[in-house]
Amino acid sequence: MPKAPADERIVVLEHRIRRLDWSLVSEAVMGAFNSERGFWFTLVSFVRDPRQAFAGYVGEDRLRYVNPLKMVIFLSALTAFIMHQLQAAEILQVGGDGEVTREGEEAAAFMQRNYNLLLLCSLPVMAGVSRLFYWGRAYNGLEHLALNAFQVSVISVAYFVMLPLILVWSSTTYVYMGLALLYQAWLYRRVLGPGWFRAIAATLAVSLAYLVTMTAIGSGLIRWL
Repeated sequence: MPKAPADERIVVLEHRIRRLDWSLVSEAVMGAFNSERGFWFTLVSFVRDPRQAFAGYVGEDRLRYVNPLKMVIFLSALTAFIMHQLQAAEILQVGGDGEVTREGEEAAAFMQRNYNLLLLCSLPVMAGVSRLFYWGRAYNGLEHLALNAFQVSVISVAYFVMLPLILVWSSTTYVYMGLALLYQAWLYRRVLGPGWFRAIAATLAVSLAYLVTMTAIGSGLIRWL
């Protein structure tokens, strides 16, 4: 079982400065989103051992990791940009016989353009649902918000990796979705404590809450605008 983190810790910083290399360019790009420090370290850590990574983030090693909300803002904005450049008909098939209706195409395009904003609105709901499933465990609501932000970041990068295959073989989307759900359940099981049934149930409930929130907010904005 995970232990609740301490309310306060004192951390001594040590900086290592190296001779300039080509990282100067990548740090300039990532630095625009405050994501240059520990970006890849954070992603790899939450793939290899999310329990240790999250315990480190809420503990003494927090400065080694990227702020999860900054990471989500950066990756969701990148996702929205990529999705906006693609034709809605190539990713989403709307309509009964496989043809894309005008209304469906407009709705899909709106969801793609505003994916980052819709995702940020959905994160607190996702955190609230996972918190309910793990009520009485070590982590509070804000820590659940951070954990769900980390998992969204990992599956967003997985989307970038699999996007070429998705564009060539649309059925690869289901493979991606399956892998994302498996990772989410494994993450909950590893970080939040024992119980595969609880982890799977939380994963399904959080995913449903994510879809309902995204759809409800997106549909509301479409009608309002």
